[in-house]
Amino acid sequence: MSLLQNRWVVGGLGVGAIAVVSFNLYRQLRPQRVKRPPSPAAAALTTPTVKPGAKPGASPVAASGGAQLDYGHFTTKLADWVATPPPDPFSPPALPPAEAPQGPAAAAVLKLQGTWRQTGGFVAVINRQAVTEKEVVDGFTVQQIEADRVFVSSLRGVEEITFPGTSVAPPPRRVATGGR
Repeated sequence: MSLLQNRWVVGGLGVGAIAVVSFNLYRQLRPQRVKRPPSPAAAALTTPTVKPGAKPGASPVAASGGAQLDYGHFTTKLADWVATPPPDPFSPPALPPAEAPQGPAAAAVLKLQGTWRQTGGFVAVINRQAVTEKEVVDGFTVQQIEADRVFVSSLRGVEEITFPGTSVAPPPRRVATGGR
């Protein structure tokens, strides 16, 4: 039975949706709270004390031996920070720019000389070497062997090599001749 066909599940989802909508409406429609000024005791705790003998007008942070903030830097960068939206956490990561394929093409380096089927699968003869799938020939890894072609991978990606003089195009379709 599908969960969305169960009346208890649908009822629970409906109650949850109503609760979420009503909570959001309540937050938007309630009166805004007015901030009260802090009490004198709280202000005394948060106000830094200036050491005796400090220069008048000097920052209390600098007078206390702490690092002084460069407010000019913040004011110049503030416009950029406000104008630049935060990154979307759900966007896919940026892909690196596509580079040109590295190395020679498989058809230029490899010569398919034969294929045959054995008990364990296909075997191919490439550049006078008998190879099976997952073996390496002249820097190319054999991915798949078929009766008339072999797929190899390298830095350029997966490439197809065929027998010399054959095209890479798929075989032609059979045309129905009118007989039964």
